[in-house]
Amino acid sequence: MRGLFLNRVFSTAIFYIGWIVCLHEASIEHSYYGLLLVLSFMGYYLFRSSCRKADSLLLCLVLLIGPLSDILYAQTGLLKYHSVHPLPPWLPPLWVFILWGLFGANIHMFSWLNRRWRLAAILGAIGGSFSYLSVVHLGGASLLKPLPLTLTVIGGIWGIFLPVFIWLNGYLNKRFRTLS
Repeated sequence: MRGLFLNRVFSTAIFYIGWIVCLHEASIEHSYYGLLLVLSFMGYYLFRSSCRKADSLLLCLVLLIGPLSDILYAQTGLLKYHSVHPLPPWLPPLWVFILWGLFGANIHMFSWLNRRWRLAAILGAIGGSFSYLSVVHLGGASLLKPLPLTLTVIGGIWGIFLPVFIWLNGYLNKRFRTLS
C-alpha cells in the first residue's frame, strides 16, 4: 500500500514538474530540457510497468490521437501555437507532443475514475480547457476565436478524451494481462 502511494506521489510530482518545465520552455521557445525530462519519465514509467505492452500501446495511441486534436484546433482557427522550430505549419510544436507523452504516461493516475464516466467527462472538460488556457497565458499559443467558444470546443473534446483514454487504459491492461 505504501509503495502504491509513493508511486502515485512520484508520478504526480513528475507530471506537474514536467508540465511546468514544458510550458516554461514553450514560453521562451525552447523545449530540450522538457523533452529530456519527459522522455526520461516515459522510460521510467515503461520500465516500472507491470504490463509494458499495454502501456506502450496506450502511450502510442495518446501520442497519435492527442496531437491530432491540436492540429484540429490550429486548422479550425481556434488556436495559433508559437514555436521557432522548423516544423510544417500544420503541425503543433514539439512541446505539444512532449505534453501529450507526459499525459499518456500518467493516465494510470486517473484509474480511480474508471466506470465514473460522467465525472471523468466533467473533469476532462474542465481540466482540458484550463490547461489550454494556461498555455495561452504563458505565451505558448494565442486564441484566435472568442474565449467562451474556444473553451467550449476544447472542453467538449477533453470531455470525450479523458473517459476514452481511461477506458483504453483499463481495456488494454486487462486484454494484455489475459494474453500473458
